[in-house]
Amino acid sequence: MMGQRLLLVFCLGLIGCDVVDSTLVSGPIAGDVEADRLLNASVVVLQQQGYAVLTADRAVGLVTTDWRDESSFSDQVFLDRSYRTRVSVVVDGLDRALTVQMTKQVKDG
Repeated sequence: MMGQRLLLVFCLGLIGCDVVDSTLVSGPIAGDVEADRLLNASVVVLQQQGYAVLTADRAVGLVTTDWRDESSFSDQVFLDRSYRTRVSVVVDGLDRALTVQMTKQVKDG
């Protein structure tokens, strides 16, 4: 019962939100680059690009960001529309692979 309520609240929060694009890029980690160094580099680059890092977990190889607002003044005032983006980075040290997912969202109203 509680799980159903949480699902309902989550779905209601998504009304008016439309995920426009979810891009997933994956590839092998070349050479002798260590997974920890890739995680550290991911955090630095994401922060330099204006993302607030929510999770940087070395044990599981995961970096996630909060939503970054990308709306312009005219989008918000004249079109009543907002844009936002978030990023997840997964570094798999065992399989030597790096995966980056970027989700863009548009909200009308």
